[in-house]
Amino acid sequence: AQRARYLGRLQRLQQVLKAAGYDAPLPGGAFYLWAPAPGGDAWAAARDIATKAGIVVSPGEFYGERSAGFFRVAAVAPDDRIELAARRVGA
Repeated sequence: AQRARYLGRLQRLQQVLKAAGYDAPLPGGAFYLWAPAPGGDAWAAARDIATKAGIVVSPGEFYGERSAGFFRVAAVAPDDRIELAARRVGA
């Protein structure tokens, strides 16, 4: 049940990000999405997503040099909060 819950959240967050202008592939086995930041500026992407959708994402630099240029979105918020973000971006 928990695995299905996280998959549903990941898929919905993927739709939210797409509506906000970002592409995030589904992971093979994690509860977060990694998305490339346009121009490699993960901080600008984080600000943009916070403004558009009202969600906080982590710039990849938090997780090491190899993650620079990406941002991470964890699927830990309750479904109703994810739906609020979806409404904000029209997803």
